[in-house]
Amino acid sequence: MRSSRITSLLKTLAAASFLALIAPIVPVRAEPGDGAAGQSVAKSADSQATAVLLTRLEALEKRILELEGQLKDQEAAQGPSSDGAEAYEDLIPAYDQPGPAGGGYGSAAVPPQPQVPTTSGGYVIVTPEQAARAADESGIPREDPSAQAVAREDGDVAAAALLFRDTVPTLTRRQLEISEELAYTRNQGNLQSDRVFMSTTAVRYGIMNGLELGAIIPAYWGIRETQVGLNEWQSYDVADIGDITLQGSGDLWEQNAWRPGAALTLGAILPTSTYSPYLDDVKALRPGTDPRNIIYPYQAQQHWATFGNLQFFKTYDPVIIYLGLGLQYTFAQEFSGVEIRPGLTFNYNAGISMGLSEHTSFGFQVFGGYAEGLWVNGLAPSAPAAEQHSARVSIIQGLWPGVYLEPAVSFGLNAQSANSTFSTTVRKRF
Repeated sequence: MRSSRITSLLKTLAAASFLALIAPIVPVRAEPGDGAAGQSVAKSADSQATAVLLTRLEALEKRILELEGQLKDQEAAQGPSSDGAEAYEDLIPAYDQPGPAGGGYGSAAVPPQPQVPTTSGGYVIVTPEQAARAADESGIPREDPSAQAVAREDGDVAAAALLFRDTVPTLTRRQLEISEELAYTRNQGNLQSDRVFMSTTAVRYGIMNGLELGAIIPAYWGIRETQVGLNEWQSYDVADIGDITLQGSGDLWEQNAWRPGAALTLGAILPTSTYSPYLDDVKALRPGTDPRNIIYPYQAQQHWATFGNLQFFKTYDPVIIYLGLGLQYTFAQEFSGVEIRPGLTFNYNAGISMGLSEHTSFGFQVFGGYAEGLWVNGLAPSAPAAEQHSARVSIIQGLWPGVYLEPAVSFGLNAQSANSTFSTTVRKRF
């Protein structure tokens, strides 16, 4: 098998090189009526052309012997292997490899050049550049390959990474993305019910391919109703900006046939909210008491925090599967003379995204996390740990180049999760 491929390679190289050598050599013909002087010039030109051709053929023969020796050395170094045949595929020139289905040989990277007959009876090779120039001069419109590439890129983005957009970079160098999400969350408990309207603005900028920076700015209006007695309810609402997140995402390695791709996101959470989520007089509480104010529907921690997330993804066209694991550390903060520190938070996300068409994809995601209890003045947790798990279904639709619409609905999978969340996100890329 290897010998046949080596022979095929050498024959192909010899034939192509021979044609390349003799192509520039155009014999000078003596036309009738030129006389003896013209015939003498023609014979002299033929002799010179023959000498040049022989010199080039000798150089070609030496080159073929060198290549044959290199191939034999590689075969001896690799030893017998069932995969050896595939190893020589890379040594075969592109114009001698099978092209697309029905294309046969010669339809790969180097297509045969068209030959145009001349008035003198010979042929002239027309290069693609010359053909393009002729088309421009004749006014014939040509397709823009860059426009086709952009169209393919837009479709790939909509079908691929937007479902787990917060943990994977998708922007190119100097590309800007702005997104706005509007969400409504409904939760019904035994003694309380919550309704929260959330607006989340995200701005991301591509530093280079595979590396981007982002800022996430949330704002909310929440209403919480609490049953305080028989047929007696109290209602409180809070409107505030949430804690702003600053983060950077970068590719660790690209996916291939044997492994998934991976991306790392590192960031910080800034305590930009106005209201404290804890009771006003925390110091008066006895040890072991939960210091959180559960009457108001606060949607922020008002703590400094850092986090990291490792995201894996693998494409099986038109399906993409992914898994992300994250960890958040929250710093201690003093409230009313008492130091409070939330415990570690472990989070995850996993799902699938399937392309339905060039600009439409369907996504299913399961996400959640586990948060340790609060530590008050360095003592054991004064609040129970929280565990939340939810499922999310979404459709990502490309409206026009660079603009995407993503309606989604989420459902809680346990008692500590919100019952349902309905959201719509609009993304614009510049």
